[in-house]
Amino acid sequence: MSNIAAAAAGFFISFPVAGLLFFYVLFRLWDGRKQASWKRAADLSVPLFAVTIYFMLLEITGMALGWAQLLFFIIMAGSILTLLYRMDENVSLFTSLKWTWRFHFLLYAVLYGILGVIGIWTV
Repeated sequence: MSNIAAAAAGFFISFPVAGLLFFYVLFRLWDGRKQASWKRAADLSVPLFAVTIYFMLLEITGMALGWAQLLFFIIMAGSILTLLYRMDENVSLFTSLKWTWRFHFLLYAVLYGILGVIGIWTV
């Protein structure tokens, strides 16, 4: 059983888009709402994309840049919190982190595509 779990984890880390689609289908069957299912699937697939980006950068550059990913997340959270504060003075930390999390989903999805192309060219 542990081999199956390890194979599934390896597959979803290697192909986070498959994890995104899996979560979407799961939430779509459970809830039935299209937009909410996409948002939940995107929220759950951010760690898959983050780990994939980490390993792609490690393979392409030879440097472990996990600290840079974490630092960028913290900087973006502070920037988005400041932006939300300037838009409306009544801001919750949860809202700021949700915006940051979804921004990182978009960033990681784009980086996944770019690093995939770069990885194919360098091999």
